[in-house]
Amino acid sequence: MPNPVGWQFQPDRVLLQYFLNDAELPEAVPRIPIVPSQRPRGVDGWGRLRGSVLVWVLRHQVPAALDRLRHHHEAFEHYRDGAPEWMAVKAGLKQIADSAHARGIPVTVILFPTFTPGRWTPDTYPFRALYGKVARAAKAEGLEVLDLTQAFAEEGGDWQRWWVVPYDRHPSAAAHRIAAAAITDYLVERGWGRGRADSTP
Repeated sequence: MPNPVGWQFQPDRVLLQYFLNDAELPEAVPRIPIVPSQRPRGVDGWGRLRGSVLVWVLRHQVPAALDRLRHHHEAFEHYRDGAPEWMAVKAGLKQIADSAHARGIPVTVILFPTFTPGRWTPDTYPFRALYGKVARAAKAEGLEVLDLTQAFAEEGGDWQRWWVVPYDRHPSAAAHRIAAAAITDYLVERGWGRGRADSTP
């Protein structure tokens, strides 16, 4: 059985964050979008036109939107039964579970939703089926599961407001606070640590 280096720290509990793109297999060259911090200024033959907001949108935002649609389709393909990506996810969950169970250490898989624009509930969230599939696979291996979709749904509003910046879907500081509060409540309910109201120095 593998002996991950993390066990040397003798944890009382392991929290494993899972995100939708964790099913993607490693690439030789990762896709890292490069987005300018401000609209570009004309410095060559494009002249003033190159520095316009319209040209920036056409060159950057439209391809980015098409790329998001492609990734949406790929996400469902990755979780198809028999897909190599899904098989790798299940194998990984089993390896984690076997390793943790052998040491008597509980593991909680925390499902962190992607912030697709829109007003979502746990029932209408676009990737509900995929996260449900991961939850069932984790529970089948004896792992606990905390789905943060409910926590963000309770906040209401368009989920795009959780983006760190308008062109980057990574969670903002406010989004991390929501996640941290939900995780804290989950742990306290199970007798781990103190509640938020009791955490003052």
